[in-house]
Amino acid sequence: MLETNRLIIRKITLDDAYDVYEYAKNKKVGKDAGFKPHESVDETISIIETILKRSTYSIVLKEINKVIGTITLQQKLDDIYELGYSLGEEYWNKGIMTEAVKALVKYAFTELNAYEVDAGCFIDNIRSEKVLIKSGFKFMGIHEKDFLNYDNKYKDSKRYRLLKSDYMEG
Repeated sequence: MLETNRLIIRKITLDDAYDVYEYAKNKKVGKDAGFKPHESVDETISIIETILKRSTYSIVLKEINKVIGTITLQQKLDDIYELGYSLGEEYWNKGIMTEAVKALVKYAFTELNAYEVDAGCFIDNIRSEKVLIKSGFKFMGIHEKDFLNYDNKYKDSKRYRLLKSDYMEG
């Protein structure tokens, strides 16, 4: 479990299903994060059981003790991790995701001894791109047809990376 001023970041559980469903049913959230909007709490439970349980953390807003987003840190190679995230629309543009990303990046470099953390965002997702830049990530380029979306269409993404050496200097 990680804690920041406003957040608790902890492994996702089935108890989080209703809160996750509440924001994941929003078409705008799914569009930006690359998932089909959830149609029911049962679908959310299934997604938690099959996809999210491996490397996903719930983002809990302490003030209301509610899951308002998720963040993943997936190991790609021995010391290279991939970061991804989604957040309920009502919490956008409040610095919450930047706070969560910085906490998980710190964990990756100090506890997991990561050499590098990578992340990407769809080229039209400016909010997500700002989170990465504010968190110290450097732009590496555009990857064409980088992500197969839930609608079976490929999407281009902007790729970012943060090296441990740059993190420690910052």
